[in-house]
Amino acid sequence: MLLFSTVLKINQSMTKDKFIHLVEEWNQSHTTHPENIIKDFVWNGEKSLRFGNDYLWLQIVDLDVKQIIAVRYEKHTDDGVTWDTDYIYNYGEMKLSIQLSRSYSEQQILINAKYSTPHFITLLIEKGYLEKDLDLPISNTPITLADSKMQVLADVIINSSKYDLPVVFVSKTHDNHDPIDVTRLAAKLKGVAHVFIQPDVEQCLKLRELCKGREAYWGMCGVYLPNANGHWLFSYKGTTGYDEEQYSSILHCILQYTNIQTINPIYTWQGIDLENRTDEIINDLGMDEQEYKNELESKEKTIRELKNKVFSLENENKALNSNKSHYDSGTPVLYYGAEREFFDGEIRDVILSTLDTAIKNLPENTRRRHILESIMESNKYQHILEERASKLREILKGMTNMTPPIESSLKALGLIIINNNKHHKLKYYEDSRYVCVLPCSGSDWRCGENASKDIAKQVF
Repeated sequence: MLLFSTVLKINQSMTKDKFIHLVEEWNQSHTTHPENIIKDFVWNGEKSLRFGNDYLWLQIVDLDVKQIIAVRYEKHTDDGVTWDTDYIYNYGEMKLSIQLSRSYSEQQILINAKYSTPHFITLLIEKGYLEKDLDLPISNTPITLADSKMQVLADVIINSSKYDLPVVFVSKTHDNHDPIDVTRLAAKLKGVAHVFIQPDVEQCLKLRELCKGREAYWGMCGVYLPNANGHWLFSYKGTTGYDEEQYSSILHCILQYTNIQTINPIYTWQGIDLENRTDEIINDLGMDEQEYKNELESKEKTIRELKNKVFSLENENKALNSNKSHYDSGTPVLYYGAEREFFDGEIRDVILSTLDTAIKNLPENTRRRHILESIMESNKYQHILEERASKLREILKGMTNMTPPIESSLKALGLIIINNNKHHKLKYYEDSRYVCVLPCSGSDWRCGENASKDIAKQVF
């Protein structure tokens, strides 16, 4: 499973030898986890060489004819997880591909294993080896939105300029605080996005004028992908402290976008391995230069077509896997918005219930009805929200006062009591946008049932 992927432009100061020296420095930088250091790593220009053991190893492949040198670092953990980090440097084109992937043994499936983005990018930044993305440096720290940068961001928001990397803008909240840990976000997205931070809430009006009211504001975060349609706004939930849901949504959006980008096969370890094996076979056959050229000319087209087909299928599979929880196969009819899902299947059920209602109000034998019915037939409508509304009615039926069992049952539906005075106030999944009132009256046994209808309309 691909976790992280980026291709960075390198300036002329990083030679092939300096790249290897940087890999050596990166290998020695695992000071907090010395068990990750490969101690016998010494490269003397060999074409292909591997260091380490079966559980922790590093391999260098030097394709000097193509002006490419590649490094794979692989670690196998005791819990059955395999981590692969690839650095593929094309010093002819001055581009560096960095990929981090994870796989599992048949006995072990760990879906939520945590990982950090490659520290190697930090070393590239510190050494000054990275080319700018137009006028923006590649950085692991946020860019403060000073007056000189205001127009830069506005041009991104209104599609007047395009950078190679996505742009993230974090606006201040009403009370002039950051909604998320912007320093942490910029460090996590180093090499895959530019992160802008608003220094003061007073900038809102000026930025709004420059980008025609399309900016993020009051704690919202905007993500602007290089393609014109890739603009996303992530709402601030008004939580105490940093909004971790907002942070995770931004991170997921950026990494998902970068990971499904199609790149030249030569910038992947699979492509490097194929090129290296091809060279070894040719050498083993003992062909002279002319025979090699003739053989290569006759086979090159077939090989290229097969390689492109393989990598096209791999990228398609990667894109499908990254969205498999949202759709079963093919290109999705709809993409998920910025709203987080409060419970498994919530968003799907909202959409399907809305379609179900719409179909009932459409005339028979119309194109619109046939399309919607086809979608309903292809998706299992589980009536989750209806079941939750029915459960709420059961809980509140005949209620005259709040009891621990009732409070516990409401909590199971995501309704948390935040005020226990004359009228109970319930907050839905800790989201301040959904605060419901539950009247407390010992004399009216119908108040609970009536309230359940109002609450269901608001949250179900």
